Amino acid sequence: MDASPPLTGFVFITVEPTAGTLTLAVQDNGAGIAPEHVARIFDAGFTTKAPGRGSGIGLAVVSEITRNMFGGTIAVESEVNRGSTFRLALPLPSQRATGRI
Repeated sequence: MDASPPLTGFVFITVEPTAGTLTLAVQDNGAGIAPEHVARIFDAGFTTKAPGRGSGIGLAVVSEITRNMFGGTIAVESEVNRGSTFRLALPLPSQRATGRI
């Protein structure tokens, strides 16, 4: 008999092309992020986890790749005990630059 609790969380991923941009949204219904932490979540080394439980580098790496490699932006909307939505807006390559869209 499996004693695991039933899964109740979700992650939705949506992709929306707009004029010259592709927006990727990742939404969950997790614990959310406390308002006082939101401004720092993309800072390298920032974590709210106990020592040895997290390096605080994951979202900093995602932010750097999004901005520096793709020329995009990343933002978060979050509510404690309701979840978070991360939105990455990535400029579409021009047909002239790549030969395709």
